[in-house]
Amino acid sequence: MKPNNFSFILILMLILNTLNLFSAGADIHEHSPNEIGSCLSYVYQSSEGTSDPAIHLDYTRALNESDFSLGFSFEKIFSENQHLSAGISLDYEIIDNLTFAASPLIIWENENGWTSKFALHLEVNYGIEIGQLHIGPLIGYATEFGDYHIGGGLHVGFHF
Repeated sequence: MKPNNFSFILILMLILNTLNLFSAGADIHEHSPNEIGSCLSYVYQSSEGTSDPAIHLDYTRALNESDFSLGFSFEKIFSENQHLSAGISLDYEIIDNLTFAASPLIIWENENGWTSKFALHLEVNYGIEIGQLHIGPLIGYATEFGDYHIGGGLHVGFHF
């Protein structure tokens, strides 16, 4: 997928998501404190100039009864050069079902032998609730302070 097509898809997802937010009611609801989630996405990597599929897994736990959650995340990008990352995640529920997450990460890449470096991952996701599940679009950006990857996909989370 070309970067221009990829950008168009991300912008379209954001517009549709925004329209959905404005059409949603302002119902107050309570979540269980724990969430385990996954996201299947497609990411563009600046270092390789390629777009590849990826999977993101995370676990978070609400901090007391606040809108903040703390947890950990793992991501694998299925590129020619293996790309793995893991880190701590701090999530903030901006409004019902719209969450912003920031994660300091360690990224491991295998280009000509394994290397590791620090990165920062930022993401926004919106979940439509279906019982204990929520499902919806996710947009993520990670910077390795030189290289970056950006992607979008479908996030599914389970509250327990």
